[in-house]
Amino acid sequence: MPSVSVTGIGSGIDIESLVTELVGAQRQPTENRFDLKEAEYQAKLSAVGSLKSALSKFQSGLSGLNSVSSFLKRSSTVSDSTILSASTTTIAEPGDYEITVSSLAKAHSLSSQSYNSISDTVGEGTLTIRFGTTVYDVDTDTYTSFTQNAEQSTATITIGSGDNTLQGVRDAINKADAGVSASIVYDGTGYRLMLRSESGVKQSMEVTVDDSDANDLDASGLSVLAFNSSATNMTENVAAADAALSINGLAITSASNTLTEAIKGVTLSLTKADATNPVSLSIAHDVDAVQASIEGFAESYNELLQTVDQLSSYSAETQSAGLLIGDPILRGIENTIRTDINQLLSSYTTSYTSLNDIGMSTQADGSVKLDSEKLTESLAADFDGVAQLFAAMATATNNNVSFIGATDNTEVGNYSVEVTQLATRSQYTGDAISGYAGTITIDADNDTFAISVDGTQSAQLTLTHGSYSGATLASALQSLINGDSNLKEVGAKVTISFDTDHFVLTSDRFGAKSSVTISNIDTNFEAQLGLAEKSGSSAVDVQGSIGGVVATGNGQQLIGAGKASGLTLLISGSTTGNLGGVSFVKGVASRLSTSLDNILAASASLAAKESGLESNLKDLETERDKLNSRMNALETRLRTQFAVMDAFVAEMKSTGDFLSQQLASLAELSKPRKS
Repeated sequence: MPSVSVTGIGSGIDIESLVTELVGAQRQPTENRFDLKEAEYQAKLSAVGSLKSALSKFQSGLSGLNSVSSFLKRSSTVSDSTILSASTTTIAEPGDYEITVSSLAKAHSLSSQSYNSISDTVGEGTLTIRFGTTVYDVDTDTYTSFTQNAEQSTATITIGSGDNTLQGVRDAINKADAGVSASIVYDGTGYRLMLRSESGVKQSMEVTVDDSDANDLDASGLSVLAFNSSATNMTENVAAADAALSINGLAITSASNTLTEAIKGVTLSLTKADATNPVSLSIAHDVDAVQASIEGFAESYNELLQTVDQLSSYSAETQSAGLLIGDPILRGIENTIRTDINQLLSSYTTSYTSLNDIGMSTQADGSVKLDSEKLTESLAADFDGVAQLFAAMATATNNNVSFIGATDNTEVGNYSVEVTQLATRSQYTGDAISGYAGTITIDADNDTFAISVDGTQSAQLTLTHGSYSGATLASALQSLINGDSNLKEVGAKVTISFDTDHFVLTSDRFGAKSSVTISNIDTNFEAQLGLAEKSGSSAVDVQGSIGGVVATGNGQQLIGAGKASGLTLLISGSTTGNLGGVSFVKGVASRLSTSLDNILAASASLAAKESGLESNLKDLETERDKLNSRMNALETRLRTQFAVMDAFVAEMKSTGDFLSQQLASLAELSKPRKS
């Protein structure tokens, strides 16, 4: 229900309107000032936001230019993609190759006897599958030899009553995830279990069986799956084979149809063999990608300048000024960026020392103009020189020193490299095996052990029983250890060799965190294998200095301090002492990226300005609250004062009415009476 105003009854004055107008007149000047301030703060806050957004966008555009990896992208072209395809990494070296694919790699394929149903019982027991090189003549069913692949772990699969059917055996093998795929194929008359290994001549399968019926060789029970020198109950459908090809006339074999090491930094995927059709492969710098990045850099820089100009300029025509005109922070940012853009690359040996050298010139308004034709010519003439102009990178004078990376704290300069200690790997040397005569027998008393590699503990490991030479047992040990799931998860590996009469185990890792420790050995493990429960040698990190300042070693990596802080080098080879020098430079994009990190940091002046404007808005809200309080108090005071006045007027009016009545009465009394 609307309220009813009863003020001014006594006086007849519209006190409500009068109070509202008086309070409004008092409030308006201050409120107008607040509104103007708020509009100013909001506009400047928006301007700072626009500037930060433009700076962030410009910084994002630098990501394709500010590190050396941006310039290491390679492109590949093949003349016949039906035979092979190629992909590249950043370490690929430009060049041209002629490749002839004579044959493709093949996976070993075995099939079982035929069964009427996939639910038919096969048998129970244990399947042991080893991988290696098999010499077998399928035509005469002659199994000559098997040599285990040390790089491949042995699979041991238990087949119990719950999975003793054809389907159950298939599922148990696949569940083991041991490098064998099992499937069931219907051949038109019955169902067969098929086993398939990975491709390569060293990936053929040797299947031995510990059959629950006590006969491991017959064609009954689980032993129907045996394929070894004693029993070939499975049928070989495809013999394992390596791919055969030539690269520029050099004969090459590969266990896989995907070759990752034949050409440095190039992955070849073979799809068809055709010995009569050589394929041309060309590896080159990815010039198009780099050119696009440089063109994008020029465009984003000009966009940033437009934003800065809008915020800081004055238009005489419209008599309007940018929201941040005269702002010292904005001027400082602009000067920093212009300095980074125009700074010469004088501390590095390169054919290009400025952006102008590659076709990017500065215009009168500060923007840049790119001559794409000149850029293309520059990239063709000296691609690495263009890379040095933009990215943070270094070159070493010694082949045993490689540049890994740097940080924003690394200063440009030339640094000497001195190595006082090379990184080493932990090595476990076994004891001489007493009476070794060429054969080591593994049985139930010497088949189990555990090992810790680089601080990661393996599960308890079990060797396959049998007779081994020292070399073949070294391969079996290496395969078993490196196949352990705990070690594989962290990438811990060992290399094992047999030297005359003892084993040598070496961690693949360099540095102080490298270690090899054998534990939990079986009863005769030490006596018959020479491997005791002990640790190998302690390994050390590389030690030395960069630029005359002692550096920190981490494995083979040497990390600089002082002016070279964050400069990380990989030290390889076998030489200590003076390893020459490293020249480090920060190109245009690298310098800009560092500057923008500083400009956009939470502790920087721009962030402080933004925070100050936000604080001003909060202070303004506080002042508005105070104004409202003052106006409410004024309104209350005026209402009280007018109420008193109204009451007084009402009283005076009442008194006046009374006196008027009395005077009227006196007048009546003073009239003469009629006789």
